[in-house]
Amino acid sequence: MDYSYRSFVKDMLVEFVPYPSQRLIMLFQGLPSVPCDSSFLFYLSQRFKATVFYPRYPGTWESKGTFDKSLLKQLFQLPKIKKLKDCYSGEIFQFSFNNIMAMGHSFGGMISLYLLGENIVDKAVSIAAPWKLTKKEIREHYKYIKECFGSAYRLGEPVEFSINPEKLKGKKFLLFHSKDDPIVPFEDVKQFLNLFSEKTKILDGYGHGGKKQIIKRYSRTIEKLFKDG
Repeated sequence: MDYSYRSFVKDMLVEFVPYPSQRLIMLFQGLPSVPCDSSFLFYLSQRFKATVFYPRYPGTWESKGTFDKSLLKQLFQLPKIKKLKDCYSGEIFQFSFNNIMAMGHSFGGMISLYLLGENIVDKAVSIAAPWKLTKKEIREHYKYIKECFGSAYRLGEPVEFSINPEKLKGKKFLLFHSKDDPIVPFEDVKQFLNLFSEKTKILDGYGHGGKKQIIKRYSRTIEKLFKDG
């Protein structure tokens, strides 16, 4: 198959690649999120022997609804999915997961850590993520999104997103951040990263991108995290 399957979960379009195991990877993009390269979803599925879900946030691209405070509530439901029907073929897939990892870049990295802190997932990988976004910062970002992407985004009332470090204590996760990141400057997150130095990989030369390269370079480390526990 050349393309991932597609199904709606409430307001969210979810691209997915099934795999015959009880592992699940939920891949979360930054904001703005964009349609994903299907080949990368297949890479994740084959490399980590896992079903992969890639949700488009409500109010973004083909998803329905608006991007607002309902986001987290909808994301909470993803690991509970037992069945998905492909929009094109009508084929139905059954799932049963007992090892769930969230993997995200930038805003998606925040989402991954938040879900881990709320015990929605078992493990997380966060790349180039801030640890706090104020309503003011979100509002300013909305202006950029509307100017650049127009009706691809239906944006609701800005809400604050933040990670509570206390909720991550004792959890299984990895943090990656490049010193030359111009979007989420290293100095802005250094204090947060220092709290979890044993789980952090400080890189250089990746800027704010490089998600695919980082995941592939550290795939053995991520696989070890997947196997842990």
